[in-house]
Amino acid sequence: MEKQHRRQPGSDAHLEFQAQDIVSWQATYPRFFLMRRSSLILSSAFLFVMLGFLPATGQETLPSNGSYQINTRTLTTQDGLSHNRVHAILQSRDGMIWIGTEFGVNRYDGHNWNWLTRKSAQLSSNVCTRLLEDRAGMIWIAHTDENQNVYTFRSLDLLDPITLTARPLSEISETPLPFRLRDIRDIHQLPDGRIYLSLIDQVDQIYTPGSGLEPAPFPSEFIFLTSFPEGPAWGLLGQQVICLDWSGKTRFTLAIEPDQTIFQLFPDKAGNVLAL
Repeated sequence: MEKQHRRQPGSDAHLEFQAQDIVSWQATYPRFFLMRRSSLILSSAFLFVMLGFLPATGQETLPSNGSYQINTRTLTTQDGLSHNRVHAILQSRDGMIWIGTEFGVNRYDGHNWNWLTRKSAQLSSNVCTRLLEDRAGMIWIAHTDENQNVYTFRSLDLLDPITLTARPLSEISETPLPFRLRDIRDIHQLPDGRIYLSLIDQVDQIYTPGSGLEPAPFPSEFIFLTSFPEGPAWGLLGQQVICLDWSGKTRFTLAIEPDQTIFQLFPDKAGNVLAL
């Protein structure tokens, strides 16, 4: 039976929840917050670009007196977007905005647009649902199929931001891929720029530019969710949240109630973790 990518823990595709309550768990490492339901809606019907949210000085915190301004601008096909159905947004290290749509990837510098499609950039598909940047600056583009809320990875492309041409991961890898694309649960960008491929019912893989794929040091049942900068891996293992160092050693566990489902974890700089 073919394995498929469902709306499940470890997937951030099109999550939609009703606003309710937040539960705080006190844990020795670190403070842990569980948001059972959130008003967060990841919608692909339109795109908002927020400008001027942080001070121009480059400070990472907002002014204590609250004297800041949020300006918003809506971008649609009338402004140059290739399609109004947007699945993914990425800002690369050079400041460019990359937008994955139903009709290719759009590169936007604040003024000009580049449409990257099967015809112009050799993408595997024009439907682009995930965007990541690895440490070499390559843009990862995921293409998935959806059927009744079931998501199946169809292809993974690596786009050169200089030449604006893409090649499938299967062509770039020096050895045959040790997994089927449809067995990918999700892909993540690690803080150090490596790409983490979370797989269904098998050991995950980590891609390092210049070195290729290698198995992650975690059990096959582990569902990777996130990682702190220069810190351990956080995810799910059975009915518990688990924190593992990169040798596979357990650093922290926290049981999950039977009626609780965790989709994502969001660590902050203070060492807290917000669970959605």
